[in-house]
Amino acid sequence: MKKLVGIFLAVLIVFSTGCLGGGEEAPSETLQTKEESPVQETSPTQSAREGSPTKVSPTPTAPEGTSLTDAVGRTVELELPVKRAIVLPSTALEVVHILRAEEQVAGVSMAVMRNGLLPESLKAKPIVSRSVTIEDWEKVIELNPDVIINLHFSGMFNPEEFAKKAENHGIPVVFLREEKLEDVAKTFEIMGKLFRKEDRAKEFMDYFNAQVNEVKEISAQIGERRMVIIIQPIMGKLYLINGNDILAEVVRLIGGEYAVNVTVQGRMPVRVQMDKEKIISNYKDVDVIILTTSPMTKPEDVEKLKEEMLNDAVWKGMKAVKEGRVVVLRSDLGKGSYFRWGPRMAVGMWQVGRAVYPEHYPDWKDKEKEFLERFYGQG
Repeated sequence: MKKLVGIFLAVLIVFSTGCLGGGEEAPSETLQTKEESPVQETSPTQSAREGSPTKVSPTPTAPEGTSLTDAVGRTVELELPVKRAIVLPSTALEVVHILRAEEQVAGVSMAVMRNGLLPESLKAKPIVSRSVTIEDWEKVIELNPDVIINLHFSGMFNPEEFAKKAENHGIPVVFLREEKLEDVAKTFEIMGKLFRKEDRAKEFMDYFNAQVNEVKEISAQIGERRMVIIIQPIMGKLYLINGNDILAEVVRLIGGEYAVNVTVQGRMPVRVQMDKEKIISNYKDVDVIILTTSPMTKPEDVEKLKEEMLNDAVWKGMKAVKEGRVVVLRSDLGKGSYFRWGPRMAVGMWQVGRAVYPEHYPDWKDKEKEFLERFYGQG
C-alpha cells in the first residue's frame, strides 16, 4: 500500500507544474535532499536558458495526405487538417480553444475537468485517460481518431512505447514539449498546421512575442538585479523550483536573478524537496520569495503558508521574509492562474515582473483583461 501511495505522489508531482510550471501536463522532476527518501520522476538535464519565443510565420497550406515534424523532430505522416484528434495535455487543449478548433477534437484526458479556462464544449468530449497515459486503448479505438497529441518527456511515462502502441493501432502520434518559453511558439506552430488554423496561431504568437519584447524593454532599464526563489508546497512538503524550470526562466526574463541551481550527478531536477531549515540556511539573503500553487495545492493553503512565514521568527531569518517581500502567484489549472507554462504566461510574465519589481512593472490586470477577452472569449 505504501508503495502505491508513493507512486501516486510521484505521478502527481510530475504533473504539477509547467511547466509542463505545469499543471498536470507539465513534465517535472523532483529531487529530495539526501536525508529524505526520494519520491520522484526524472528526466534528462534541461539547461536553463533565456530567450524570446520564435516568431511564427504563416505556414503555406499543404495538400491533404502530407506530413509534419513534431516538437521532438519526428516526421509524422497524416492527413491535414486533422478532424478527429485526441488531445491529452490540458494546456494543449487551451491552444485548441484559442485556435477555435474544438470541433476537430474527438477525445480528451481527465485533466480537462480541472481547467478553469476551458469551455464546456471541450469538457463534454469523451474522456479516454486520466492524464498523458492511456490505460484502455479500446476507448481510443472506438473514437476512430486520426491523431493523438501528447507530451514528450521521460520518467514513469515512456513516450516511445506510447507512440509504438498507438501506431500498432494505426494512430499517428504528434508530440509536444512544455519545457521552455520558446516551446509555446513551437506548440502553436505545430497545432496551427495540424488543425489548419495557421492564421489564428500567428495572431496569438504575434501577441505573445509582443508581451515578451515589452517585458524585455522594461528589464533592460532595471539596474538592481534582485535575487528570487520560488517555493511550491505540495501535500505538506516544500519544493524549490530549480533554475532549469520555465518559472525560473521567466524570473530571469523580467530582470531578476534566480538563486536555485541544484545539480546532482550532472542532472538538474526541476523540483527540489527541501525542509524549512535548509531553505532558510541556503537562501537567507534572497530579495523576493514567490510562493506558488499547484493542481494539488489550493490557493488558500498557499496564502496560509505566506502568513505563517511572515509571522514566524525562524522564517524571518530570511531577508525577503523580514522585509515582507513574499508574494503568492498561482500556477494551478484554475481561472486566475497565469504563472505556468503555456498561453497563460502572456499574463504570468507581467505578474512576476510586478511581484519582483513593483516600481518598474504596471498592474497586470489590464493584461489579463485583454488576454481573456481576445483569446478565451471571457470578460
